[in-house]
Amino acid sequence: MQNCVSMSEVSAKRRKVTRTQVLLEAKSDSSEFTITDLLQRDRNESQEFCDLTITNSYEKIILHRCLFGTTISFFDDLFSGLKIEEPGLLEIEDSNKFQNIKEFVEKFYNGSVVKDDEICVPEKYEEVVGDTDKNALDDFVRHQLNSDRLGLRKFCDVTISTGTRNFPVHKSVLAVQFDYFVKIFTTEMKEKYQSTCHISDVDDEILALVLDFIYTKKIWVNEDMFSDLFAATDYFCMEAFNDELVNCIVGLVSDENCVEMWITGKRFKSEILIQHVEQEICTHILFVISSKQFCNIDQLYIEDFVKLIKEKVSGDQLMQCAVLWMKHDMTKRFRKFGMFYEMIDTTSISQSTWVLLMQTKELMRHNLDAANAVINYTQQFVPSAETELALGTMYVMCQSGDVYSCDMSALKPKTSTNKSVFVPKWSKLKNENKSSKFGQNSTLVYGFQKLFAFVDYDVLSFNESWQNEGRLQTKCVNSAVAFVGDTFYVAGGSYFGNGGLQSYKKSYGNQQTENLASCIYGRSCFALIPHQGYLFAVGHSCLYAKAPIEVYSIVSNTWETLILTGPDVCDVKLSLVHQSRAYIVYGNDTIQVATFDLARRRWVSGVNAETGIVERCASLTLGFPDFASCTMGQPLPKPGVANLYL
Repeated sequence: MQNCVSMSEVSAKRRKVTRTQVLLEAKSDSSEFTITDLLQRDRNESQEFCDLTITNSYEKIILHRCLFGTTISFFDDLFSGLKIEEPGLLEIEDSNKFQNIKEFVEKFYNGSVVKDDEICVPEKYEEVVGDTDKNALDDFVRHQLNSDRLGLRKFCDVTISTGTRNFPVHKSVLAVQFDYFVKIFTTEMKEKYQSTCHISDVDDEILALVLDFIYTKKIWVNEDMFSDLFAATDYFCMEAFNDELVNCIVGLVSDENCVEMWITGKRFKSEILIQHVEQEICTHILFVISSKQFCNIDQLYIEDFVKLIKEKVSGDQLMQCAVLWMKHDMTKRFRKFGMFYEMIDTTSISQSTWVLLMQTKELMRHNLDAANAVINYTQQFVPSAETELALGTMYVMCQSGDVYSCDMSALKPKTSTNKSVFVPKWSKLKNENKSSKFGQNSTLVYGFQKLFAFVDYDVLSFNESWQNEGRLQTKCVNSAVAFVGDTFYVAGGSYFGNGGLQSYKKSYGNQQTENLASCIYGRSCFALIPHQGYLFAVGHSCLYAKAPIEVYSIVSNTWETLILTGPDVCDVKLSLVHQSRAYIVYGNDTIQVATFDLARRRWVSGVNAETGIVERCASLTLGFPDFASCTMGQPLPKPGVANLYL
């Protein structure tokens, strides 16, 4: 018996409730041996599994009792007095009857029939026996044998027991097809004529399918049983069954199951399956590495899988995959970090991925290689607190409509050379006209030396109190607002459908609103960043699909899409621009800062003094109680401040 995986271990994990059934069928080939051919070969050679001898005074006929008893009623009646458990010996004194039986048996083994008034054959047999396709006769014989096995069991001479279920079978039918059963029936059973064979390592459901396939050459199986069936073919040394199983699985491989199929091929060393599945994996690589099936790869196979995909993805993507995979079971998988890290060009790892690593605290605590990698990365950036980025006054609007301000100009990035502690001093702006309209979806913007709030359809300005400035044509919820010259541009939001854009302008007491060209991707919770006659739409809501950066030309009223590789910016909280670079603060559970070069239209990786100061500013702002929105600008000309230090 081959050294193989225990079937009881394979089937211990219960299969999914939702199943898709497929037909597993051996392909018919006229060159193959039929079950009758195989029994005839046993009869001509060893006669190991011939269990009946018919004799007269001069001659004898050796045959397989189950073959004739299940197909011809004459033999069924003839054998009725014999005991199955004992060697069969049947004496027939009538020489004519004996000769008729002898001639019939020889012809039957050869796939033909002799007309005889006494030995009547079924009509179905007469129909198929003259067919040039001998598989039709084989199907008939197999059907009769299987009907006996599942029905009266008159000619079953051995029972296979798993301990929880018994399976009556015909010893000769199994033995002439698979060597495993020859061995177990002749050497491993305690007595030659013992009637029960014990197989404890096989799941009942799987053994039932294996026997069905042996008898009928076709079975309906659930897709989630393939691994168990592979283990069964290995256990029973059934190469032919294994080949049919591989052919069936190859046709069912998809991007949704290719990793599972790849692992099955690796476990049972099926090169044909492995090669086919690897093509599918490489074709859909980005979908595969972000799927649940990737996270379920066992430690035993993860290194081979990484070697397979590393040339197909960037080092940055591979590191993201590594963190995703390790997080799935950190206590057992954190030791694999070194394997991933050695395969990656660290210069290709983006800032957001380094941040992801740093925030995976359990990995940092348990894996020294990971901690050292992060330390080495951070040491090459932010050598000092020197930066020309000057922060202004941060304004925070609460959901109640109250507004607070804080001078952030003294804030510097915290580095190894800057140990200073900045304590924000928030002041509440006097507000004599609170509105019930404010909420978490309001947008606060600084412009015209005023604060503006965009709430639903209303545009409000703040000067000691909130006042109505005008009204938009479309509802503004989670929208992004940009100030260019004397015009506000309002884009996206939950009610804008496919990324609508409108402008708002007030001149000489007259309000002007205009609907402009819509961007391709619907957005909310993003940033609209102005730069030299263009508006850059960056980010998206975490509730919707990722959207690429789009650029709007104010002059031509057109949008274009930028196809870039960079961080997945979702749920933007704040954006600041310095020297043509936009620093975008995003995220919910953690604060992240992404840098985008507006002039060169590309993402900038790495950490520097500017990202450090923006991150500190965001951390001091976003945790404000009852936070709704924030913006940065210059001090208001007439603040009307009532001090309140938080």
